[in-house]
Order: sequence, then structure tokens, then C-alpha cells
Amino acid sequence: MKKVYFPQYGGNKTEQNLVQDLVDEQIKLFGADVYYVPRVQIKDKTLGEVIQSEFNQSYMIEMMLVNVEGFGAGNEFVSKFGLRITDEITFVVSRRRWEQSANPAMNLAVDGRPNEGDLIYFPLTEDTYEIKYVEREQPFFQLGKQYFYVLTAELYEQGADKFDTGIEEIDDIERDFSNITTLNLGITTRQQATGTVTVDSSGSISGANVTLAGTGYNTAPSVSITGGGGTGGIVESTIEDGGVVSLSIVNGGTGYNPANPPTISIDAPPEAVQFIKDEHVVIGGMVQQSGSRTWTSSNSVIEVTALGGFDPNYATTTQKKYYYWKFEDSRISYVYTFNGTDVTTVPGHFYYDSTNLKYVINAYTDTTTSGQRAQMFDLDSATIAEVADWNGVDYTLEVMNRTGNFLDGDLIRGVESNAIYTLGTFSTIDNTSTEFDQNQSIEDGADNIIDWGERNPFGEFGNFTGSF
Repeated sequence: MKKVYFPQYGGNKTEQNLVQDLVDEQIKLFGADVYYVPRVQIKDKTLGEVIQSEFNQSYMIEMMLVNVEGFGAGNEFVSKFGLRITDEITFVVSRRRWEQSANPAMNLAVDGRPNEGDLIYFPLTEDTYEIKYVEREQPFFQLGKQYFYVLTAELYEQGADKFDTGIEEIDDIERDFSNITTLNLGITTRQQATGTVTVDSSGSISGANVTLAGTGYNTAPSVSITGGGGTGGIVESTIEDGGVVSLSIVNGGTGYNPANPPTISIDAPPEAVQFIKDEHVVIGGMVQQSGSRTWTSSNSVIEVTALGGFDPNYATTTQKKYYYWKFEDSRISYVYTFNGTDVTTVPGHFYYDSTNLKYVINAYTDTTTSGQRAQMFDLDSATIAEVADWNGVDYTLEVMNRTGNFLDGDLIRGVESNAIYTLGTFSTIDNTSTEFDQNQSIEDGADNIIDWGERNPFGEFGNFTGSF
């Protein structure tokens, strides 16, 4: 009689594939599609400490919810930081599906498996969970192989993490849970661009020059030609970073007087330019210093080739301290502090290498990208923030991920939209992203209890003549 053999420690490939097929089928039948969001850590180059985390990728894959009777580990408790909810949830994902589809599509800190610290967005509950533990050996080598991962996760608690996955529901996490500062802005007087034209001996417009670039342009303005005795002339404008940078002659026209050339009028910039969601806003002029430069990067260091006719002099004589560097790689576009010609390796600082004629910029994130359009803009302050929301009716701007302080009267500018407004009133302690924020009411109540105008608000000693 033929014996049926059940191996104790291993199995052949056919048996293993059968079990894997059954696992995959069960997950697809009883599971749900979720978004797996890997974490990218920005670390300090010296100590290796995590400065910031970013989530800029996502991948949809099916997972099965194990604890279908509800959340596990129901640990709702009140701590000194308020109510804490640490509900757990457990997912199962196929190893084969992970290795064939998800793993090759993402850059993971630990390659080949799901990582602790990464996120799972579960559309059914519209919640995001952070993976706390990945079980990789349960059941223990059934038929000599592992077939799935068990992921234990908790509700994600937003800190200062950056989201840019392209999935609106996931990216809204940053907006919904970040500390939001509301800026009340006012219309700023924008400069209208001006220019002149020249006429050749045949009566055609032969040249057009910009005499004032202006500010606040987000589309190329129209150019009108008047006077000069001729007709048919057409001139078009080109803008860059909110100003008119050049005028080009489309049609020179005929009959213009070289001795009394026509005048041109460039349309005024619009008064209400809209901010763009997630763009950086900065303080001050945002004046571009010369043109675009080529650049390369590796190991968090960006090297920008100097412009021979400009940078050697400017970099050694300028008094400006803060600059916004704009690159094709938007991840590294940020405010950097200028260190002159003194060498520095501090993240967020840069210096001019006068020997090799280049700028050396220490970025906050690791990068290996390169490009042709590195642009340098001088600023009045190192303060920078990201646009969370903009109301163009009452001119209220909500910003998040703020670094530095705003002051009343500051000139607020969007680096992509070229929107320019003057800052009015704002509060740095009011977090408008939550209805439970009580910072302002607590401070007002405390001010009513303690008179901070007194030299000693905690007693009478020092508050009257002769007490010291």
C-alpha cells in the first residue's frame, strides 16, 4: 500500500506554492486594499539623529484585517498630555505579493519586508496606522517556508512629519493635525514694470528693454505701444519670479520715427494673487541674484557652479545672510544661511568656495539629484512656512511647519505663486487646526490672575518703594 508522506520540517516546491496560493487567495477574498506609506528619515550627518520624517511615496496592496471583532489593546487613558488612544490593529500581507509588487516599487529603510515606523492608510475607517512590530516567523516555517507577514499597528500620531504622497486623503493628514498659524494679510502695493523701445532707420522697432522689472506678476503682462507715428508694432513680455525679465519684438511695425520713438506701457500686476497649497512662504524681497546655475548633489551636499561674471564678486562682498535656494528638486529648495567663504558642514548653511568657484550647500536631506536651474534669492529673514490654506476673500493665510517668527508689517511672499502681501495681525499660540485648542484662553486667564507688569508678580516684595 502506498504511504502518504507528511514532511515534518520541510516540503517540496509544489507543496509550498500550494500553501502560498491558498494564503494569497484568502487575503484577496477577505481582505481590503490599503495604502502602504514608507517613511523617509532625514538624519543629522554628525550624530545620525533623525531631524524630520517624510512620507512621499505610497503603494496600494491588499491586506487582511485579523482582529475583525474590533480594535485590540483598548488603552484609552488620560495622561498629563491629555487623552491618549492607543488602539491596535493587526494586518496580514502575503510575502509573495510583497516581494513581487510592493517591495520593488518603494525605497525602504530595511529592504525586503515591511518596516516598523511605516504607515498604513485603511480607507474603510479612513484612519492611518503606524506599524509597531512586524512578525516574520509565524507560523514557524510551515513546510519549510514563510508565507505572510503579521503587522501590528497603532493609530498614527502626527508630529512635524511631511506628507507628499500624491494621495489627497493621506496628504490631508499633515494639514489636519499640524499646528496651524493664521496670518491676517493686507494688499501690498505692487510695482508696475516699465520699458523702452528703439527704432531703426527703416522705421521699424528694433529693440525693447526692461527698465523696471516690477513685482507681483504671475502671468506675462500685455505690452501696449503708443505714439511714434507708426503702426503694427507688437512686443511681448517674459516673466520670472514675479518680475518682467525681458521684452521680445514679435513685429517691428512700420512708419515709426527714430528721432521720436513710441512709448510702451506694460500692464500692472494683479492685486490679488492666490497662494498655492504647500508652497513655501518667506519674508522679504526674494530678489533673484543673477541667473540660473548648474548643480549636482550627493551625501546631503549640493554643489552649485558659480556664474563667472557675477558670483566671485557678489559672494565675497554681499551683506545678506539668508537666501532661498530653488532647485528642480523641490525637496531641497529651502532657506539657507550664508557663511561667506568660511567652510561649514552645518545642515542648512552654505559657503562660497572661492578656490573652485562654487557654492557648497549643506542640505537637510540626502540627495543625489542634479540640474541646470539652481536659483538664489536674497531674503530679509530666515523665517519660512508652508501654505496650509488660503482664503482670497478675507486674505487669511494658514501656514504650517513654521520655522522662525513673523512680525507685524512683514512682507509675505509665496516662492512659487509670487503672491505678495503685508502681514497684519496673527497669533502664534492659537492652533486653528483643532477645535479643542485652549492656548489663548489659558493665557488670557493667567494674565487676569498674575500681573506680569509687576517686578515681582508672585508677591509684594519689590512692588513698592524701598522694598529692595
